[in-house]
Amino acid sequence: MEKKFHAQTHFVGVMVPEDVADRIRDFRSYMNERYGCKSGHGTAPHITLIPPFSLPDDFNGGDVKSAAEDAVQKAANSGTLPFNARISGFGAFEERTLFAHVESDERWTKLRDFFAQSFQANLPGSVRKSSKIFTPHITVANRDIPKDTMDEALQYLSTMDFHAEFPVEKICIFVRNSRGGWEEGGCLSI
Repeated sequence: MEKKFHAQTHFVGVMVPEDVADRIRDFRSYMNERYGCKSGHGTAPHITLIPPFSLPDDFNGGDVKSAAEDAVQKAANSGTLPFNARISGFGAFEERTLFAHVESDERWTKLRDFFAQSFQANLPGSVRKSSKIFTPHITVANRDIPKDTMDEALQYLSTMDFHAEFPVEKICIFVRNSRGGWEEGGCLSI
């Protein structure tokens, strides 16, 4: 029997502490006021571990939470968790996404892999293995950045000298709401 899929229903992200989230909201406000950017601003600042995926009909939110708990447990048992996230300045994915730069650390990739493996094992058909290099980041603006403004925006934001460090201690499951946006659907504390 073929499984029926819906639109993207969930994603998983590491929440940033409120002081860092407030700074990200300030940067988002700047991008909105200066360039009219709104895309993604309704979602709480976070670092995406598992991008939006479609939950097969056979599963529900409890299954997602169980798979996430399994991933956190395996990451903790392996010594991957806990660790600190370090934010340093800004970067961009071409002209599409402007973000606060999360410094490289192999534990980010390991943590993402624990989630991907757990979701593939516990929620077959939901999450595909990614061949892309994992680049953890905190989105400031995306998709609606006016053409040829990225360099100007990056130059301005670089004057903010934004740096932060915080423990990775809260991982949330985000759920698509009835308005098409994303909201927290349950968080796990590390």
